[in-house]
Amino acid sequence: MSTILTVVLRYFEIFIMSIVQRVTKLFDESKKSDYLLEKEIGLKQKSISNWRRGLANPATDSIAKIAKYFDVSADYILGLIDEPKSYDR
Repeated sequence: MSTILTVVLRYFEIFIMSIVQRVTKLFDESKKSDYLLEKEIGLKQKSISNWRRGLANPATDSIAKIAKYFDVSADYILGLIDEPKSYDR
């Protein structure tokens, strides 16, 4: 594998990990079960568990649903900004 491809793949892995970390933080702060959050947000069953274990990554539509549910911007979830500004901004 080329060095450039290795670097790009590593960067992508770090980017996805930061998304999962922010999403997990929101979930943990809510103090609700994964099952209840999945139901209230409209996620597929076991989505959160799979993200936490690194078996899957949140899809774009899931990120949008999570941002709306927690009233934070998708930019915050994606790690583009550090303040969890309102979803509506």
